[in-house]
Amino acid sequence: MISRPLGDAVRRAILSAGYRNLQKFSGRHGLTYEMVRSVANEGHIPKSKLLLDISRALAIDPTPLLTLAESGRRGRQERRILGNSVSSNLSEDLSIALSNLEFHELDQEQRDLLLTVVRHLPNLEDDTIEQVVQLLEQPQRLRALPN
Repeated sequence: MISRPLGDAVRRAILSAGYRNLQKFSGRHGLTYEMVRSVANEGHIPKSKLLLDISRALAIDPTPLLTLAESGRRGRQERRILGNSVSSNLSEDLSIALSNLEFHELDQEQRDLLLTVVRHLPNLEDDTIEQVVQLLEQPQRLRALPN
């Protein structure tokens, strides 16, 4: 699972304040449910205003949430910069690594795990992901991976 510190912190703060779910919290405080949900559950890094509104509604210090958001923005920018420098080699490296696997020997749980990992790799081209997905979802075709 991908770590989303800001989302985890927002969700914990809302639940700790006694709200049963994000919808009740957002409705009670006039916040857009979709925005709160995207931060808490999907790792979206919002503008500072939303974090200030959430903090105000929960009567908590906004500094930790704002710090996590800034850290997330920096990390995202660093990944984008690093990703651009390695993305051209990633598909090739993945093809080499996958071609060395004995797919037909993987059980369903192992294929599911590999599929999850491949889908979450940054900067991987859609056609490469689709190729791996097809191979993993159709075990009879797992004997040969096209290069």
